[in-house]
Amino acid sequence: MLDEGNKGYNGKYNGKYSDKYRDNIMESLTIGVAVIDRNLRVTTWNACMEQMTGISKKEALGAYYPNLLRELVMDVPGQPGLDGVISRVLLDGVIEEIRNFKQRSRDGAILVVRKKISPIRDLDEKVAGVIIISEDVTEKVLLGEQLRQAEKLKAIGEVAASIAHEINNPIGVISAYAEHLLEKLAKASPSPGEEFARALRAINEEAARCSAIIKNLLVFARRAKLDLKPVDLKQLIEDVIFLVGRQAEQQSVEIITSFPDGLPCVLADAIQLKQVFLNLSINALQAMPGGGRLSIECIVIKDRTVRSRPDTGVRGPGSVDENEKRYVQIKFNDTGCGIPAENIGKVFTPFFTTKNSGVGLGLAVSHGIVENHDGTISVESEENVGTTFTITLPLGQI
Repeated sequence: MLDEGNKGYNGKYNGKYSDKYRDNIMESLTIGVAVIDRNLRVTTWNACMEQMTGISKKEALGAYYPNLLRELVMDVPGQPGLDGVISRVLLDGVIEEIRNFKQRSRDGAILVVRKKISPIRDLDEKVAGVIIISEDVTEKVLLGEQLRQAEKLKAIGEVAASIAHEINNPIGVISAYAEHLLEKLAKASPSPGEEFARALRAINEEAARCSAIIKNLLVFARRAKLDLKPVDLKQLIEDVIFLVGRQAEQQSVEIITSFPDGLPCVLADAIQLKQVFLNLSINALQAMPGGGRLSIECIVIKDRTVRSRPDTGVRGPGSVDENEKRYVQIKFNDTGCGIPAENIGKVFTPFFTTKNSGVGLGLAVSHGIVENHDGTISVESEENVGTTFTITLPLGQI
């Protein structure tokens, strides 16, 4: 029994694992592994590294590492250069770590990667190369950002709800007295003049605008109750397109839609969801004053955290399940001016706006409505290229 436990991969007792067994371990790892010699030539490149970069093992082995990844490394302010870090490890023989290294894969995806660069020593304890361990932490970083944003919005929402409650009553009084004075002026003889009536109408209009802002604040604070019913997304989106159609035509903006066959209904508040779609559509049109294209696409997706292995049929943790969750994604993509990188993290913050008019509540309200539906909303943008807002809503039993 002891002998059996000491057999190598090929069944022959050799006191150590065979090369093939070690290779299988390397290929089974869920982190990327690359080994580089002192001449910066790649000697090891596992399957996970292939998946993360889009660079095949055949192409990588023997290649000069800095040139291999040149096209994938992003120029991010404050991000350490990978070449410099590797050079230090080779020179000093110390372990270095880069926590959130941004890079691309060849398919265009942007990844956040945690890299650990460690020296490899020969029998004489001299540094013979480095091993680079790369872990894709994109989802973890995104989840952390979403949690921080949610906490911030929750705090702002609570303050907003308090302010809205306190301000709503005096605004109602102002509006009521303005209307009362307008009625008295209309009946007065002789008339005191249009100037007074105009001033009172302005007071009434501004009071109404303040009241609308307060209503939006209450929606943002998620105090508005949901009237949940099955909602036909295709019909709802077509209704929104009808509302913005005239403006789109005047601006020479083409609106394109895409819906899968048999798109299921979602359990939602149609009025509030319509407000979200309308906000996103109007924002898109405002970003394209000189014309462009707005694409609205619905996609049904499944929550697949891990896949079944097709070669063995073995199902592991997170493999596809008969009861897996389904979601619908609604993407609003425009070809407008885009959002500057420094503003991306602020777009859902109340009162943040780059427009000359408006109070910056539209996206904050939309964020609150989507969250109240147990969904998520995210944004990707590139200046002078366009912006994509993605809403993800759960598809449950209706």
